[in-house]
Formats: sequence, structure tokens, C-alpha cells
Amino acid sequence: MWNSSQRPFDSLGLGLPLHWRFWTGLGVVLLAIAGLILQLRRIQNSEEARNQVRDQLQPVAEILPHDRTEMTRFTALSLTAGISEEILYRGFLIWYISQFAGLLPAVLLSSVLFGLGHIYQGLQGVIKTAAIGLFSALLYILTESLWVPMLLHAYVDINSGQMAYLVLRSEESASATV
Repeated sequence: MWNSSQRPFDSLGLGLPLHWRFWTGLGVVLLAIAGLILQLRRIQNSEEARNQVRDQLQPVAEILPHDRTEMTRFTALSLTAGISEEILYRGFLIWYISQFAGLLPAVLLSSVLFGLGHIYQGLQGVIKTAAIGLFSALLYILTESLWVPMLLHAYVDINSGQMAYLVLRSEESASATV
């Protein structure tokens, strides 16, 4: 639809503006990814941390990966969500809402809608997801590109799946040996 309306993909956030703000945003995301990797290593090495994560994941454990096949599928789903949700919530919705209400309301409303789209995670999940959506929206505005928020979104989802797989797999292994 976007293409048939002869709208440029850059206005949807799919350009690659290689200016200092893009590189700064990419650097921030790479630092965040490094922090998530360190968090995953901590969970791997600490039974206490695994127990905390297991408790936090309990409300959504049913939809998280429990075996290698599910983890592979979860990774593919994470990549798809990182791309499609960023195009929808950051690219299209911010563009569309800003046509009527301005940029700030568009950023805020798209972030709230993103949070509500994750209501299956409960109220705390909605709030956290809306905050991540706001951060992603600000990255998009800063970098003028969806590629940086897409990278962050996909990796956050993949990392969540890896944490769940680590915790839930070890939970099943422990109960299977009893």
C-alpha cells in the first residue's frame, strides 16, 4: 500500500541516513545489547538469578521456548516481530498520527498502543513494553531510521527467549531427573 501510494520508504523509516545521530543511536543499542548479554551470562551462572527469572516468567511461561525446536522458532518470531512491529508502531503509526496531532502525541500514543498490544503479559508487562516502545520511538526520531530500533527490538525478544529457554529447560531437566 505504501509503495502503491508512491510514498518514499524513507518517510516510513526504512532509509539509512548515515549521519552522527544514526551512529550514536546504533552505539547506544550495541551497549544495551552488551548489557543484555552480560545479564544472560549472570543468569547462566547463578541459580538464584534463574529462580528470579523463572518467577517473573511464570505468567507467560506457556508461550516461551522450552526446547531447542521452540527456541529456533522463537528466534524467527523475534526477528519477524522486530521488523514488522517497528514498521507498524514506529514507522507507520508515528507518521500517521503526526499528520493530525503532531510528533510528540504520535510518539506517546504509538508507545501506549505498543504496550497495549502486549496485554497478554499483564499490567506490568504493558507498562514495561510501553516504556521500551517509547525508547524505541525516541531512537527512531534520533536516528531517522527504523533499522536501529529493529535491531534493538529483535535482540530484546531473542534475549528474552534465550533467558526463558535457559530457565525453563533447566526446570524441565531438573523435574525429569527426580
